[in-house]
Amino acid sequence: GGLILVGRGSVPISGFVVVAGWVVVYALCWTAFAVGLSAAFDSQYRALAAIAGTYVFLAWNAPIWKAVLQPVLRAALPSAFQGYVPALNPTLSLGFVGQWLLAATSPAMSEAGIGPVLVSVGSVVLVAVLGPLVGYRLFQGADLG
Repeated sequence: GGLILVGRGSVPISGFVVVAGWVVVYALCWTAFAVGLSAAFDSQYRALAAIAGTYVFLAWNAPIWKAVLQPVLRAALPSAFQGYVPALNPTLSLGFVGQWLLAATSPAMSEAGIGPVLVSVGSVVLVAVLGPLVGYRLFQGADLG
């Protein structure tokens, strides 16, 4: 908020609060993912590698997303759904949804439509559900003795 105040001279309070709420939800989703994966592994280093590996796999600027996943998704989806491809990446969702929320609550502009924003929120929720689900399934079969 302080950086926005210095840079722009004012802070759009409603936009700031809504986007801050989205950042908290986003962080909670990734935290649920991390906690779930850490339950899946018997070593903290393996859990860390799995969590970091997932992020590197999905990072918007990582070669895997740019060179493999994005082209495959663009080829698999019909042309009418090409705008949804960036929305499928949960690491892009923070800015994608945040920009849309800011535009909805202030005079700012957003290029995103409601469809891609909902897909983007869904991708983050999927991360929040998959981590604990995988952790629970693998932890059930773990040898605790």
